[in-house]
Amino acid sequence: MSCLTPAYKKEQNDYFAMSSAWCELRGDQVIGEPVPVKALDLHTCTVADAMGVDPTPFAFSQPADAEYEAVVSA
Repeated sequence: MSCLTPAYKKEQNDYFAMSSAWCELRGDQVIGEPVPVKALDLHTCTVADAMGVDPTPFAFSQPADAEYEAVVSA
């Protein structure tokens, strides 16, 4: 259930999909460990296999004394 109209959702999705930015971090800027969210065998996967990521519960923790400005997700 949502109060947002389909047209608004599409506008927001199109805007964020077309205006995203890549930011490469140096090793000393990373405070967490990498975690794979999907693995594909590129010799056997299909386009259908590569579409999206299944919803998965997750949690992460960072050192209490770590300094960070944002949590970035797609």
